[in-house]
Amino acid sequence: MPRPSLLALLVLVGACSADAAAEAPGPPPTAPATAPPSVPADVTDRVEAAYRRAWDVYADAVVRLDPARLPTAFAGPALTLRRGEVADLARRGEAIRVRVVHHLDVAMVDPGTALVTDALDNHMVRVDRRTGRPIEPDPDDVVVRATTLRQEDGTWLVTEIAALD
Repeated sequence: MPRPSLLALLVLVGACSADAAAEAPGPPPTAPATAPPSVPADVTDRVEAAYRRAWDVYADAVVRLDPARLPTAFAGPALTLRRGEVADLARRGEAIRVRVVHHLDVAMVDPGTALVTDALDNHMVRVDRRTGRPIEPDPDDVVVRATTLRQEDGTWLVTEIAALD
């Protein structure tokens, strides 16, 4: 499955912004003709590490049904979403075994905001909470997510998650 262009995603995110729509009465602005300034590799490495850590925290939360560590990797709407997922699973007596393979790209929106686009090889399955046995087959599919990370007090946190498939 082809991965979406980061430039296209950035244009999409900007075009979908309520603030951008309110400020621009005419047609949506076009992308600048020049390339964005280069970002030091260590910054994108830190964003990628934070993104992967968020997945580890999420995997632990949905298998143990314990949201306590979620605020160490998530904030804002993404934290609300993840807490709700854990609560819904607990109510149903289910958990999720997270197994994914990441194929990601990192784009810096500004010095404190990054967009990670990930075409995940998805092997997540719901499992019975007591036995740990799968209650559904492995989907063995690809899902595409756009995830916004923001730096808050020196820590990169996932703040928004959007499905692109």
